[in-house]
Amino acid sequence: MAINKGLEPQQSAVRLPDEVGTVDRPTGATAGGSDAHAPTSQVSLVEAGSAGLAEQAGQRDHIKQSNQTGQSDDIGEAVEQAYLLPRSLDELRVKRSGFFKLDEGDSPFGSGWADYAHSLLTSWQAHEALLERETFSGSEKSEAGVKDSRLSRLFIDLKQRNAIVTTSFHPIFRERSEQPVLVAASDVIRLQGKQTFGAEALLADELLVWVREKGEAAPAVAALLPVSLPGLRLKGVGGTGGVPALVEITYDDAVIPSERLLIDGDADYASRVLAHPLARSLADYQRVSRQLWEAELLAGTAFALAEQTGWSTDLHIQGELGKLIQGIETLKALLHASELGAAASPSGALLPALLPLQAARKAGGDVYAEGVQVLQRIGADAFLNDPSASEPLAPGAKPTLLQLAWRLAGSAEAIQAALREQHAFGGTQARSLELYRHYPERRLRSRYEAFWAAIRLLEQDHFEEVRQ
Repeated sequence: MAINKGLEPQQSAVRLPDEVGTVDRPTGATAGGSDAHAPTSQVSLVEAGSAGLAEQAGQRDHIKQSNQTGQSDDIGEAVEQAYLLPRSLDELRVKRSGFFKLDEGDSPFGSGWADYAHSLLTSWQAHEALLERETFSGSEKSEAGVKDSRLSRLFIDLKQRNAIVTTSFHPIFRERSEQPVLVAASDVIRLQGKQTFGAEALLADELLVWVREKGEAAPAVAALLPVSLPGLRLKGVGGTGGVPALVEITYDDAVIPSERLLIDGDADYASRVLAHPLARSLADYQRVSRQLWEAELLAGTAFALAEQTGWSTDLHIQGELGKLIQGIETLKALLHASELGAAASPSGALLPALLPLQAARKAGGDVYAEGVQVLQRIGADAFLNDPSASEPLAPGAKPTLLQLAWRLAGSAEAIQAALREQHAFGGTQARSLELYRHYPERRLRSRYEAFWAAIRLLEQDHFEEVRQ
């Protein structure tokens, strides 16, 4: 059946790593994998004479050189997918992939934030007329006005340049917390503070920046900033082999160009863009697809490590692995259900069904965290007693099975990743509340009412039998 094209239900729910020493997923020291990963446009670092610029340039050069070796997917395909607005089921399933799969998930794009930024921007631009504040007050924005909007002009420019965009939902901090992040002066808006991004920020062309001042419940300002903007500095943090795990971005009186300001002091509109299914469904669909892919790697590594360490015969471990597989298969089923129920939006985009996608959003973080916990349980003794587990690897070297397990479940980066997957969008409770708010409870109530209606009819015809 055409509906099943692209799905492979016969495959195992786990991705088993290769034998020890030849694990297919390389270490972070080789993040990237070929010149095909390098962005199609150069990203300039700020030439402001800062002492950290040489280090930033060195980190960037190292990543690009790493991207020129080994086998990898084509970044051209990743960019094409990033700007795709699906209008068919096959095109929707293309969104299951993304930058995050470059080099088997071990490129700087592995966190998935570049994919999220592109999908969010693509859907936002396509449904701008429905998300604008005028729509909710009764007067829709004209089609001509949308086509000529600031967002549309920027989006067209990004697409023509094949620009790579990433984003972050970490707040912007000031050294003195009482100072504002945004300062308006002389008809310009200046941005001040520091913000954490994923490693892909060093390879991005543009940053989709959300600004939330202290005490605000949600962002009220959004801007699309080039990384070459004067006053914007990037610094890699953590990681191995010269490839950072995170990037700290400093906004040093960076002036936000007026043509780059997408939302200006409108928290309601920003909340709609970040929460409305028309804007975020594709981004969530892609994010859950990445979580499934990562959970399968965690499970495969856990099975292999259990076999190597002898834990595979332990009934408790067998039960934990069984629960993990159940979670992975449930996540697969929810993604499949979101595809089967996909429907066209008012703009003609095919969006995944809301309810199974929301259930998958909740399940994805939980399954990922469970995979990390199982791998920690299996590898705990070896992590504590074998120093080689956490030893840095030379550039180009592949990790052993134990080193891979440490990177996925024992390292500081692994703990950060687990927290990010669980809490980046408000944690388990917040995702459960979304399900409660959007679930069509009328369906359940109608079943309840139908049941009692049937009982009343039965009671009328067989009163004595029902009473007994």
